[in-house]
Amino acid sequence: MNEDDRTPEDLQGAAEMQADFVREEKLLNNDVDFRTQIGRIELKMTVINMGLSVIESKLDKLLAAKKPKARKSKEPRYSKNFLDAWALYPKRLGSNSKSKAYSAFSARTSDAVWAGMHGSKFFTGIFDGIRAYAKFCEATGKTGTEFVMQAATFFGPDKHYENDWTVPVKAETLPKDNEQLESWAMNNGYRNPNVGEAFSSYRHYLKGQLRGKS
Repeated sequence: MNEDDRTPEDLQGAAEMQADFVREEKLLNNDVDFRTQIGRIELKMTVINMGLSVIESKLDKLLAAKKPKARKSKEPRYSKNFLDAWALYPKRLGSNSKSKAYSAFSARTSDAVWAGMHGSKFFTGIFDGIRAYAKFCEATGKTGTEFVMQAATFFGPDKHYENDWTVPVKAETLPKDNEQLESWAMNNGYRNPNVGEAFSSYRHYLKGQLRGKS
């Protein structure tokens, strides 16, 4: 159809179609702009969130730095040999500083090293001394009382663990009358005197047996 052949109605319809096309194009452009704006907003939010994460991390570090540090225990780390010695040592009523005892014990250990004493020999000697002293305290009724020597003194420079802690056998433990020794020994599970054995020798034997029990 030629343009000259178009009626006014045709021209009006074409104009309306063109107007619709323009409107649709604007709507599409607006939609694209809107999505672009949304994308920009989302990008800004991402950047903001990243910034907040950094700020939170710095705050956490600052707060952690300001927290009071836990106090370290002032109690020294005791060696196994000392803990074994402490467990063997007789209980004492009243003061008996463990840390001071450890200092004395460590000093004697160092002394032994400087003197060239083999470690096993030194510890065997000190443990034997503790056991002997514990038996002495038990036999004399001192265990658990204030009369037990403080461990720091026992392990001190005077080396009381080297003392002779043999429990003395009292004479009255045995019958004073020599004639009663044989019956007493029989009743308590000891041998009879040998033929021709003097009472003084037999009494000495019995005292040695009692001492070995203590």
